[in-house]
Amino acid sequence: MGLTPLGNYWISYTTVLREEVNLRPLRVVADPPAFSNGEPVTVTLRLQVSNSGNIAASRPFTVTLYDDTDHQIGSFLVSNLEGCGGVFEELIVWPGVAPGAHRIRVQVDSTDEIAETREDDNEVFATLLVATSRIYLPLVLKQ
Repeated sequence: MGLTPLGNYWISYTTVLREEVNLRPLRVVADPPAFSNGEPVTVTLRLQVSNSGNIAASRPFTVTLYDDTDHQIGSFLVSNLEGCGGVFEELIVWPGVAPGAHRIRVQVDSTDEIAETREDDNEVFATLLVATSRIYLPLVLKQ
């Protein structure tokens, strides 16, 4: 068996590809949703970070969260993140959050340890709502 035309094409295609790392935050949500009776509460934030590059980010990098006053909420270290859409998930506990809407900024590779092909997508903003009222809706299922 020899190489097929498709195999030859694949070899020529992959030999010119650059090795790339591209870290980016995917999402940040309260888990479970935050509710308060008017007093400050502790909120658990679930964060997801991805590498859309084609190789792993083998060196450790830091992910940092900031509140709407640029005060650091917390940070964590990611030691190895696979490429091609690899995802890392972490929980951050944020104590003393007042009721209302809060803008959160997530910055990936905040200490600039990793050389990336795109540095402009390392930040994402999210809004956290600490609600003071709830509504319960019925669940209707079709069988």
